[in-house]
Amino acid sequence: MPTNKTVTFTDNSEIKGDTSSTSIKYDYLVYAVGAEVQTFNIPRVKEHAVFMKELQDAKRMQRGFMDCLETAAFPGQSPEEVDRLLHMVVVGSGPTGVELSGELHDFLEDDLKSWCPELAGKVKITLVEALPSMLPMFSKQLISYTESTFKESKIDILTKTMVKEVKERSVVLQMPDKSIKEVPCGLVVWAAGNKGRKLTQDLMAKLPAEQTNWRGITVDNNLRMKGAKDIFSIGDCTATSYAPTAQVALQQ
Repeated sequence: MPTNKTVTFTDNSEIKGDTSSTSIKYDYLVYAVGAEVQTFNIPRVKEHAVFMKELQDAKRMQRGFMDCLETAAFPGQSPEEVDRLLHMVVVGSGPTGVELSGELHDFLEDDLKSWCPELAGKVKITLVEALPSMLPMFSKQLISYTESTFKESKIDILTKTMVKEVKERSVVLQMPDKSIKEVPCGLVVWAAGNKGRKLTQDLMAKLPAEQTNWRGITVDNNLRMKGAKDIFSIGDCTATSYAPTAQVALQQ
């Protein structure tokens, strides 16, 4: 509560004692709870796609990627199934999606070509973006440079393309001409944006006059939450004019 300067904690583990909730007072509070993955209520994203938000998401994505490679190398696999397993679809062309696509390509070039040369040349990476261009929050020069670099790296970029559904072995896309296309793939990585956690929304609701940005907590140049002089907020739970990259977080 920003008015009486307290934070309430609740034990949500399976084993609880006689006391499972407590409140403590603070002089200054640093609020850095991050954000949740934004799925836009698209069917079966949570069931069949992997995220790139938390540490466990990265581990799951790594396991899924390597599993696709190893399954594709299984003796007797049909050429069509190999092509499907080795097709990686990245949804969202913000900083996370672009960097992940680049890292996957570098892994193919730097490591997989020497380990499994028969597979490396068959891996396909497709970057899907609903907006007209990738990296929409950056300059046109950077966008053009990234697009040309990806084309040289043979990373397919599908702009003005919307995901309608994620299935176990494919992703359903709405193409720029509004036609629907089902694309077979081995792995879908969802990097299409974030949304505020309920805890953040509840905190902002206590200061409705100052906290009016739906994207997150509004802070001043000193990262102080507007309307609460003793609360500082950093990271993905905030709404700033800066790019959501690690370099910006380090500067904060």
